[in-house]
Amino acid sequence: MDFNFRTSTFIIRICSISIIQDEYMKRLALCIVLSLTSLISLQVKASNKIDSLFAALKKANHDSTKIQIYLNIGEVFYLSSPDSAIFYYAKALELADSYSFSKNDQSQLKSSILPLKAKALRNIGDANDVKGNFNQAIKFCQESLKISEGLNDKLNISHCLKDIGVFYAKMGNYYIALEYNLKALKLFEAIGNKKGIAACYNFIGNIYLFQNNFTKALSYYFKAMEIKEKINDANGIAICSSNISEIYTSLHNYDLAIKYNYKSLKAREELGDIKGVAICYDNMGELQLDNGDFKKAINFYSKALALYHDINDKEGIAISNGNIAKTYNKLQEYDVAIEYGKKSLDFSQEIGSLYYEKNSDEYLSDAYEGKHDLKQALFHYKQVKLLNDSIFNLEKQKEITKMEAIYQNEKKEKEIEILEKDKKIEIAEIQKVQLQKYIFIAGFLLVILLTIVIFRSYKQKQKNNLERLKGKNDTLLIEINEQRQKHLSEVVNIQEKERKRIAENLHDELGGALSAIKVNLSSWMYQNQSQVQDNKLIQIESMVDIACTQVRTIAHDLMPPELAKLGFNYAIESLVDKMDQNGKIIIHLSNELAEKQLKPEIEIAVYRIINELLTNTLRHSKAQNASLQLFISDGFLTIIAEDNGIGFDSNTMGAGMGLGNTKSRIAALNGSITIDSAPNRGSSILIDIPFIGD
Repeated sequence: MDFNFRTSTFIIRICSISIIQDEYMKRLALCIVLSLTSLISLQVKASNKIDSLFAALKKANHDSTKIQIYLNIGEVFYLSSPDSAIFYYAKALELADSYSFSKNDQSQLKSSILPLKAKALRNIGDANDVKGNFNQAIKFCQESLKISEGLNDKLNISHCLKDIGVFYAKMGNYYIALEYNLKALKLFEAIGNKKGIAACYNFIGNIYLFQNNFTKALSYYFKAMEIKEKINDANGIAICSSNISEIYTSLHNYDLAIKYNYKSLKAREELGDIKGVAICYDNMGELQLDNGDFKKAINFYSKALALYHDINDKEGIAISNGNIAKTYNKLQEYDVAIEYGKKSLDFSQEIGSLYYEKNSDEYLSDAYEGKHDLKQALFHYKQVKLLNDSIFNLEKQKEITKMEAIYQNEKKEKEIEILEKDKKIEIAEIQKVQLQKYIFIAGFLLVILLTIVIFRSYKQKQKNNLERLKGKNDTLLIEINEQRQKHLSEVVNIQEKERKRIAENLHDELGGALSAIKVNLSSWMYQNQSQVQDNKLIQIESMVDIACTQVRTIAHDLMPPELAKLGFNYAIESLVDKMDQNGKIIIHLSNELAEKQLKPEIEIAVYRIINELLTNTLRHSKAQNASLQLFISDGFLTIIAEDNGIGFDSNTMGAGMGLGNTKSRIAALNGSITIDSAPNRGSSILIDIPFIGD
């Protein structure tokens, strides 16, 4: 591919910038050199992108996908190698042309292929514009326009109209150009395409620039620039900056001219836009020419010309040859001026640009006059007048001004119409809102009035009913609470009696039986030591011993003997000592009930509660320290159990057997329980039971 070769040539030419004495020129030259790195990076990225697109092309199964990839490849080459771009756009067009569709065909394939075909045609037109082939550019864009009108593709219609207008302007036919551009502008505004609107503003600025109306041209360029910067369109910013630089050069405002030319150059380098860089060189040449440094001007024009030749841009070649001819006239080197002037004229005629042809004839007329060849000077002067009349006759200028005025009037009328409609809608909405407001207020007041009447009646009736039911409910609640308390107490008492009975049976009967078995077995084994050969009898004796111990433990758990024999306080101390001896936890006991005598049924219930609390702490808390406090205060027996363990979520836990039984026992005693715990924060349990002495 010729992309890498041409870009490399472009970079080498940039490196050949001669030393520039002017401070602004030094700054610009430095920026150009510094941007070489970004240009090389862009070259590598473009090459990588092309490779990835070709890889995608090989994998593509559908023709619509292949067409789109060909278009994407062409877009990579568009600014650096328009010939290569046209080649791949033509590939896309060839594939799209392999399909034929009837007028009434509504298939999905048609709706996917035809828009791509229209895009391929327009892209070929744009690439021909880069080369300066304006007639070809118009031809392809008109074909694209025809397809898009059939599809009612407003976006592509707008772009085609804009592009055709640009091509006609470059050929010097500004009236037709402006007509197309204004049509495009209206469509872009209708669909809200800001990028297209900015492009049209830039184009109108160009028309005024060609007429040397710099004030109006600047106005439109800045309008375009404002939109381009808002939508971050780098290429558009570069174009607008270049145009603004050209106007400031004509106005001899060199500081601003250099500022905007540098802005354009920087943007074009980032885009890898070789033609754009060449345009910036042309602008720098104009600056040097206007500044009186003709050799530097020729240097910049020559660099631009070389880049135009690299990308075969005939329009650019015509412009740069003309600029060089103009500069050699200033140096009074008329033969060289004629040489470049003729080249400019040839290319201008080839691309059909009346504007550039007029400029070329003007430069040639000046050169021949300098050589005192009055015949040739007069010939080219007449050509200038003829072309100038053709391009800028008074009637055409009036028509252009009239067309713009019509557009502006239509735009203002439309804006006024929209404002009036909005105002009417706003007034109608305000009236509607006010009416709704009044209706709402009236309805709201009526509802409030009815509500007050109904509410007062209801409240009086409810008051009477409540007073009548209150006595019954109070009596019923008292009875229910008494029944519930009595029932819970009976259940707990029955449980305790049953525990006691089972414990006695286990201890007296099953424990006695197991003890008798053990005594008899031990006695037999002692008397028959010589006959005992198997260890199984020894194991049986051990198992009977274990069973006796387990029966004794179960019986004690069901009914602690300490509680019955030694009393409540000793039983609690014994319970704490047993758990301390476990070695897993240290429990600190504070018992202030030593002198208080509790009812037997209260003692056993409180003992059970404390046992369950300490057992849960030992099993689940993983605590190293715990405390248990018992005291009487304000008519309540208070139990406080605390530990420094892992804690638990008191909102979601506590329904296990331990706490469930505990809560039932507390409820049976008409007491209350408060649990304060959270993960990794230990736990604290407070129990209050109404104190009833013996």
